[in-house]
Amino acid sequence: NIPLGIQISSLIKDKKSKLFMIVLLVLSCLFGVILINVFGLVIDVMLKGILICITIGMLLYILFAELYCEVKEHIKDKELYYGLICGLIIIVVSHLFH
Repeated sequence: NIPLGIQISSLIKDKKSKLFMIVLLVLSCLFGVILINVFGLVIDVMLKGILICITIGMLLYILFAELYCEVKEHIKDKELYYGLICGLIIIVVSHLFH
């Protein structure tokens, strides 16, 4: 979540809006944890699927609408390839130990 949070906050130019979005993201995560762990809320499979689809849709929008434009601008930079390779390695390693 850290790279995604960095990307989302870097897209917002206004400081008040940035602070509001950061607070909103933190509170939404905290609210979800409280609902599930503290109150023992059980989410059925249908609702869990809907929430996962909404999350994937938001991530795809950020990927194609925002990140793709930046990748096209910096396609010649070595750092872009280093970041992609490191990200892929982290994903593979995290799935091996999951």
